[in-house]
Amino acid sequence: MGATGQESDANDGDWQEWSVCLAAGTYTITVIGDQDSAYGSTDYTLDGAAVGTKDWYSAGFAFNVVAQFTGIAATAGVHTFRGTVNGKNPGSTDYIMPTQWFTFTRTGA
Repeated sequence: MGATGQESDANDGDWQEWSVCLAAGTYTITVIGDQDSAYGSTDYTLDGAAVGTKDWYSAGFAFNVVAQFTGIAATAGVHTFRGTVNGKNPGSTDYIMPTQWFTFTRTGA
């Protein structure tokens, strides 16, 4: 399962949300984004349960940065995957959330 998003100029607390249809099982969620000096930190959740956090800040621009979260359990059905801006690195100049795409890879039944 995968999806694409777009970089969003966000404020602290803003979010992006996607619906994903999954079979029951355990998953690794891989999020790809860019890093730069104006990017914030993003908390990722699945149906409101914490998946992990990625600080997208970097002093210099970087393409295709990977954040990977493992051992995520899901029941069969449609789920809500959400990224929420949660603060920023002290060196960052903004709260941009650069989620470019993500995949759910089933790793167990």
